[in-house]
Formats: sequence, C-alpha cells, structure tokens
Amino acid sequence: YAAPFSDVSASVIAANWTTSLPDGTPFLAQLSTASDFSGTLASSATFGTSARFEGLASGTTYHARVATTAAGPFLALGSTVTLLAPSPGTLIRSSRSGLWSSSGTWDAGVLPTRDFPVTILAGHAVTVDLTSAEASTLTVRGTLSFSRVANSTLTLVGGDAVVESGGTLDLGTAADPIAGVRAHLVLPLGTAARTYSLTVQEGSRFFVHGAPKVPYGAALGDLAPGATSVLMRAADVSGWAVGDEITLGNTETSAADQTERRTVTGISGTEPKTVSWAGGLAYSHAAARPLMVANLTRTVVVRSSGAVRASNTAYVLSAIRSLADCQIRFGEFAYLGRWTGGGAGAGYSFVLYGLGGGAKAAISNSTFRDGAQGV
Repeated sequence: YAAPFSDVSASVIAANWTTSLPDGTPFLAQLSTASDFSGTLASSATFGTSARFEGLASGTTYHARVATTAAGPFLALGSTVTLLAPSPGTLIRSSRSGLWSSSGTWDAGVLPTRDFPVTILAGHAVTVDLTSAEASTLTVRGTLSFSRVANSTLTLVGGDAVVESGGTLDLGTAADPIAGVRAHLVLPLGTAARTYSLTVQEGSRFFVHGAPKVPYGAALGDLAPGATSVLMRAADVSGWAVGDEITLGNTETSAADQTERRTVTGISGTEPKTVSWAGGLAYSHAAARPLMVANLTRTVVVRSSGAVRASNTAYVLSAIRSLADCQIRFGEFAYLGRWTGGGAGAGYSFVLYGLGGGAKAAISNSTFRDGAQGV
C-alpha cells in the first residue's frame, strides 16, 4: 500500500509508504526517470517510511519503489511529476528552517538565484552556507544567519535587503562569533550612489561578530621610505594574520595624506613581533608622533558590490531602538555610500535613524573603509 507523494516541487519529491514490519527495519527507496529504473537513479536509505529526494529536474516524471534490501524485491510506489521551475521574478519564500543550499528550504523547490526576490518567513531560520548564494532582493521576517563552519557569501543584485520588525540578521554574535571562516553580505550595484540599502527596521535585530582582533597598535620604531616591515608589541597584533590589510598612519604635518596601505605577508618573532609586507613605503613615518598601524580586515564583511562611492554604492540604515538588538563587533564595512535622507545621518554610510530619534547600536573594534563617513 503506497501513500501519496508529498512535498512535490520543482526539484523535490518525498515518497511515502506503510509497513507491517517491526520498527527499525531498514528500507531502500529509489527514484528513476524510467519506469524500469534503467534511467537516472537516486537512492535513499532510511529506517522510516518516507524518503525525501532533492536536486531533481523540474517538469520531469519520476517513478518510485522501495525494498528492504538492494537486491529486492521492490514494491512500486507509482510515479509523479516535479513542478516546473519558477519564472524569473517569482518570489521565493522559505518553506522551513534549513540551509540556503538545500532546495527543500524553499517553497519553489529550487535554490534562489539573482533572478528571484527572496523572503525568509517568520518562524524560519535559514543559514547561508555557500559562497555563491544570490538573490534579487531580500526580506527577512524570520532569521537569516551565516555559517560558522564554512565560508559564506550572499550577493544581492536587484534591490534592498530589509530586515522587518521581528526578523533577525545574524552575522555572528558574542556567544557564537564567525571565526575561522569568512562571511560576506554584498549589497547591490546601483546605477547611482545610494540606490540600494540594507535596512533594519525598528523591532528587528542585527548582529555582527567576527573573530576577535586587536584593531590597531603603535609602531616601535621609525620607518623610512622603502621599508617593508614594522616592529610592534605582540599584544597589539593579536588576531592579525597573513593577508590582512593594514594602514600605516600619517605622521607628518604635510597637507598631503601620507597614510599608506599594505597587505601583510608575514608576522614573525616573539616580542616584539615583525609585521612584513611587499612593496616599500613611499614616505617616512616617525614612531614618536606616534605611528599607528591599524588592521582593516575582519572575518565578517558587509559591503557594496560597487566600489565607486559617488556613483554605485549602497548604504546601511538602522532604526533599531534597543541597544541589545544591534550589536556590531569585529565587523568590516566596505565601499558604502553616503545616505542623503536628511537629518543628523546625512552624509554617513551607516545611519541610525528613526522617527523621533532614539535609534541605537553598540559598535566596537570594527572598520569602515573605502566609503563615506562611518556612523
């Protein structure tokens, strides 16, 4: 006796059956595009009485069967047809909590791409767990988090990201930071500056917490033009790593900005540490001024796709009024444009804004680079 197929979508089929065999009996369910099971074959081993198949072709007939061993005999469960894939522009919603990379997470049964607006529904928690996640626009009514065990990137291409009241955007928390892997939220490329935004509404929650890192320290010696390393206290470079981007501050009174940026190629020694880079410095830097060396790199990044501040960048707007609900630590904000909505936030890239004022955020050990003024 075969129960109906369930959860049928463009790429998912759940096959169900009943049994009089004892609990714990192993079953092998199979799905094929051919009635004699000579075509594309998918198998699922289970101790239950249902099997879920994902990653299937849309608009395709699949036949199902089940047995207690691979040798059979098999019981035919019938056939069903997967739904047609949604047309571009169709809203894709979460159907349950799960990974972004699982087609079963989405009501369309397929992973969202740049052609589809995405909504995370209230009560669902979706985790971005791949570096190629895309959507046209994003609305978060439940929880959208980023993986703690794999590098992850979500790129938006067509419009705003909005975290509605009751929703949570989780890019790491104090209790569960994103460390050892990297997470990127990339906002759309605009046709003009400030076209798109990440907006977190009043009553929502926004958390950023990357790997702990000392943000800056003082150089222990002068640097001459051509220098490729600097001595620093070990405590001041805690958390720094090869590949990090650093700045060596301007120490002269010249009108020209002589701050220099380099990428770390090595960190050696015990006390003090030697931080090295490729490409000699262009200017002299005097330690007594003092010479401050800052680290711009964090494991959690929110950035615009566009890198030209005046023409194609996005911005961040928060109306959260509870300090506990907007916690930004060890985050990196890059290529964000200038908000022009008026008020005290005009000209800034991360704006705390709400009717009557009162928007709050706790921000520390974070960097704002290559964009408009910070907060």
